[in-house]
Amino acid sequence: MHNPDSTLKPFETATRQLALASLPTISKVLPVVNSLLTSLEPSSFDPQTIQKLKDTLRSALKSRFSHIYKQKCTLLG
Repeated sequence: MHNPDSTLKPFETATRQLALASLPTISKVLPVVNSLLTSLEPSSFDPQTIQKLKDTLRSALKSRFSHIYKQKCTLLG
């Protein structure tokens, strides 16, 4: 991925997936978040600007959803 469009494409896909559900539950949200985090893994082929974008987005996602990963009942379900 060498441009912002390809870096942000998984977010568009995730938004469309979750928008299809009238009330998305954690069983829908958690896999989408995991997929986004995976898509934001650093790559040695990414230019510095894309690496910074990925780092920023990954940090924001982790911060926003960290409480979900800390709840044992969420992880067991």
